[in-house]
Amino acid sequence: MSEQSEALDDTPSDVNLIGPPMQEVPDDVKMKIRRRLPKQPITTIDLTSNTCRWPFGDPTEPDFHYCGQRPQPNTPYCGEHEAMSRPSGQHRNRA
Repeated sequence: MSEQSEALDDTPSDVNLIGPPMQEVPDDVKMKIRRRLPKQPITTIDLTSNTCRWPFGDPTEPDFHYCGQRPQPNTPYCGEHEAMSRPSGQHRNRA
């Protein structure tokens, strides 16, 4: 048996051998993951001035809904969708 295969045989089965070495992230450094959708999908009837109006899906289908996150000031979209609504490199003129 070669030295390389012996080394692999000694590696615990739960260790990932592909990719960069992984390290534990301390709890105080971990970031909360932002949910993509609210608990209930936002339908057209549920839209308010406090909900992002970015549409998801086909309006003729029953699962059509809107983002529903809090929009940026003076825009219909949340920060992520406001950025997506503009061509690359174009910023909203905040006059």
